[in-house]
Amino acid sequence: MSVVERHLRPRVLEALDDTRVVVVLAARQVGKSTLVQDVATRDRPATILTLDDQATRDAAAADPAGFLAGLVTPVVIDEVQRVPDLLLAIKVRVDRAPAPGQFLLTGSANILTAPRIADALTGRAEYLRLAPFSQGELRGTTESFVPLLFDGRWPQITSRNVGRAAYAEIVATGGYPAVMNRTDARRARFFDSYVDTIIQRDLSTIAQVHDQANVRNLLSAIASTSASLMNFDSLARDLALSANTVRSHTALLDTLFLTTRLEAWSTNLLSRVIKTPKAYVTDTGLLCHLIGADANRLAVDGAIAGMAFETFAAMELRRQVASQDNAPRQFHYRDRDGREVDVVLERRDGSVVAVEVKTAASASPSDFRGLRHLRDKLGERFKGACCSTPASRRCRSVIDSRPSRSVVCGQARLDAPGADPDAPAGSAARQPPRVRRRPRNTDTRRTSSRWVMFLTREVRPAGDNPSVTQVLRRRCRRGPHAPAPTWPVGRAPRRRP
Repeated sequence: MSVVERHLRPRVLEALDDTRVVVVLAARQVGKSTLVQDVATRDRPATILTLDDQATRDAAAADPAGFLAGLVTPVVIDEVQRVPDLLLAIKVRVDRAPAPGQFLLTGSANILTAPRIADALTGRAEYLRLAPFSQGELRGTTESFVPLLFDGRWPQITSRNVGRAAYAEIVATGGYPAVMNRTDARRARFFDSYVDTIIQRDLSTIAQVHDQANVRNLLSAIASTSASLMNFDSLARDLALSANTVRSHTALLDTLFLTTRLEAWSTNLLSRVIKTPKAYVTDTGLLCHLIGADANRLAVDGAIAGMAFETFAAMELRRQVASQDNAPRQFHYRDRDGREVDVVLERRDGSVVAVEVKTAASASPSDFRGLRHLRDKLGERFKGACCSTPASRRCRSVIDSRPSRSVVCGQARLDAPGADPDAPAGSAARQPPRVRRRPRNTDTRRTSSRWVMFLTREVRPAGDNPSVTQVLRRRCRRGPHAPAPTWPVGRAPRRRP
């Protein structure tokens, strides 16, 4: 069987050239052991040890310093999280002889979450994260989607099939190497064993959990809401657990690389931002297994497909940028006015691109609301955006960084809100009906056949008149035909027709 070339490989070799310890962190069964063993065989000959071996693990745990003293560097140590104290001994070893490339380590749990262990290698180690296969790795190509967007260009796809069904199998399979050539039934058995092994064995190496079934149930609950805002209180109610327990168990799932979070993006130029992170299952193959969906269901069930396709896009973008130079940070955006963008990518120089994922047959004007908002607020910092649907042969939308330019969706111009995305190029945009905005700090309720306005805060004018809020409430109790109250000058609210 041929080895799939991983895009992270050049980063590993670069790190070995100038760093004493290189640590590759990844979930189990994503190919990290294969990657480091291949590096140690082809590029940097080294002794290879694995702490999954009982005898090796016992020797390292009994005397970490003595265990290392008998080794000649360079050394590869696989699954180092199984003996955390070994990292302290490595610190002493590399401090005595600060030559680069001495240790290449792998871990199936994020050892950076253990403060005592993470601090041991501060300034001595470079940490690299390996994800399941990206689509480019599976096809032997280097992805250029993100760099193109930052350059103000976008891909033109002309030779691919269209529709959700064309991509449902890719999403349902995911990127774990072991499931690439399996049937649906065999893939389900693999993921059953995979989750059981991690919960029952790996979880105990990083934390003492009273009831492991709660962690398994939480993983399934997060899968059912993948690509949604993280709501610990709601999950706690559904699982009959405390919110603090849900928080701690979620952190454990993140540590095991089964779930991940996408932080909210904000800048001083944008206000009213909701800063709650989104939660994702890190691989859509595992996600579909946990929610009990296959490719056929993704093709016909819009609700399930929306969640799965957004998770696939977000995780695929993360895999692509992980091995790129000048890699951007990844966020999501949502504000209290309901404007949202699925993925926001920001480089160190402040440039921003955005990606919106839709599974509908065609893009609607509302799909561009969040993208337009970012474009108008950020100005020249906003380099471009893409709104893609599986029903299109091309990226459905690209937004120029300058606010004066239009939003293009296929061949339709969306300069104004409410334009028809299926209208021919150059046609006049169809304007939506004008809606009168409510005054700030007001609420609207209906009684009988009339609209009555309620101020949401007390306004106490001078004199003996009651407050405006009190007058309005009295009028509502007396019915819609009550005489109009006496309003203080300049305080009467506008009425809706």
